[in-house]
Amino acid sequence: MACHVAQFYVDSYLIFLRLLSERDEQASLVEKNYQRIFSGSWARYAWGNYVTLTGNELFDTLHGAIEKLHELPGLTRTGQELFRNATLKIYDRPTLRAVVQVIADMDLVPHEGHDLKGDMYEYLSPHLDEQIVLGV
Repeated sequence: MACHVAQFYVDSYLIFLRLLSERDEQASLVEKNYQRIFSGSWARYAWGNYVTLTGNELFDTLHGAIEKLHELPGLTRTGQELFRNATLKIYDRPTLRAVVQVIADMDLVPHEGHDLKGDMYEYLSPHLDEQIVLGV
């Protein structure tokens, strides 16, 4: 994938899927009568499934998940619009596997008042703006 902006979006989609899956799992354990997001036809798109997949199976499953993000149950109209044209742009299967593994291994829990997700965004944002201006 040549475009850093496109890579950022794909990484964001994958991190979103991981965080949403984790939140869905936690809510199912503590909230009485919680209706899981990743159940029924959506169960195959829960993050825990990706870390065991490889090759075409990983690509096909993630491709399906990302292209269906706008259909997530309970997603706001804004969320639907944000994900309407989402697509997976990592076509090389070993690279995709490596990206999934890196995201699976990331420690996304806030430590000592630091929000890693916010820090990542603040760090990447100026670089992405530069890429957009340069047309990279």
